[in-house]
Order: sequence, then C-alpha cells, then structure tokens
Amino acid sequence: MNSHVLRPVRIAVRTGMLQPGSVPMRLAMLLIVLVSAGAARAELSPCTTSVNGGEVPLFFDPEDPRVSENTTFKENWFGDWGKITCPGYVTLRYLTPDLTDDQRGTFCLQYDRKTKTYTGYSEGERDPYAICRKPSKSFCQRVNASKDTVLALTGLAASATGAAEVAQTTQDVQLLTQDNGAVSLTGKAVAVAGALTRLGSTALAAAAAPAEVGAAAVTVVTVGGLVYLCKE
Repeated sequence: MNSHVLRPVRIAVRTGMLQPGSVPMRLAMLLIVLVSAGAARAELSPCTTSVNGGEVPLFFDPEDPRVSENTTFKENWFGDWGKITCPGYVTLRYLTPDLTDDQRGTFCLQYDRKTKTYTGYSEGERDPYAICRKPSKSFCQRVNASKDTVLALTGLAASATGAAEVAQTTQDVQLLTQDNGAVSLTGKAVAVAGALTRLGSTALAAAAAPAEVGAAAVTVVTVGGLVYLCKE
C-alpha cells in the first residue's frame, strides 16, 4: 500500500495574474482543494481485516469516538488476530454499511479463532472486540423485504398486545424490541415462517422456512427500515 506524504508547494506567479476568474486563479483554487482533500485523507489510518479467509484493506478514523468506545487496549496489543489489524468494530461497519452506529448495535461479529478470520455477523450481544458473546452457527444477511413487512413487524411490536398475539397464533416464537428501534422475531423456523405468513410476508416466510425437518431457530430482524434474516 502506497503512502502519500504531503509537502509544501510553492507557486510562483507574476503580479496581476491571480485575478478573479482568471485561469491562474482557478488553477490555484483547484490546487488548494486537492491539497486540502489530501490532508483529510492523511488523517485516516489504513488497516487490514479478514472476511471468510480473504484479506480486505480498509481505512478508518482513529479519532472517531465510536471506534474508540468499541476498541480496547487489549485488542490493540494483546489480541491474536493473525493478519487482522483493523479494530473489530471497523469490520462490523464494513459488513453492515447500510446501518447507523446505533442501529448496528443489534449485531455482533462471528470470528473463527482457528483460521483467524471473520465469518460474518449475527444478532446478539457483543464483547469488547465486537465479537458475539455467544458464538453460534447462525449468520445474518440483509434480505429484500417489502415496506409492509417492516411496518407489520414494528407495528406488532408497538402494540400492547403484539407479543400476546404472536404467542397465541404460533408456538415457540419470541417478539423482542431494542432501544435502537430494532424488532426481532425469533423461534423455530416453522413457527417464524408461520408468523410471517400471517403478517402477509410470504416471500420472507419462504426464506425463513427450514430446509430440513428439525432445523434450528431463526431470527428476523428489522432495523433502520431494513430486514435481516439470521439462520444457520
């Protein structure tokens, strides 16, 4: 990776050349903009992360308070991360680009310590390294779902009887809300698919349906107007 060092640039012009609207003036202003942009980029720190075994070069602002809040001293100096030099939170941002930092609080990273690579992200509580406190085989991915699905889930959660309605119509399904506005529907795949069908989201219900009998639980999360399906 090439490093660019900014050096002072001296521009020599004859008196009277830098008149408003003149070519030399426009060139001088362009140079100032380019130098300023270069200085802004120089404030970013390069790092490398690993996703499913592939190295990914990233940049981040080390002065970003959210990065600082989610990065520990131990992660910088004592972590056994192989070729990974990015803070875990920076990788989580990379994997969830459509979310704000508050909305991103719903998810955590899945990390394979044997191969020293991130394998994706899931719904759950994070440890100081942004890794899931309870590792599982479940992974989340954004799915194409209609706005009606988002409104149905958030409306159901907002209803005082929403959780009760879910419990009465399905078995082994849990409806949860979070402070960041996220709503999750968790349970056995068949039960979650049935609940989604009742909400009118047949496409998402089909995606959540188990591929085989006895499939593990799935979670459907809506946050920031988007829908994520988490399953093995």
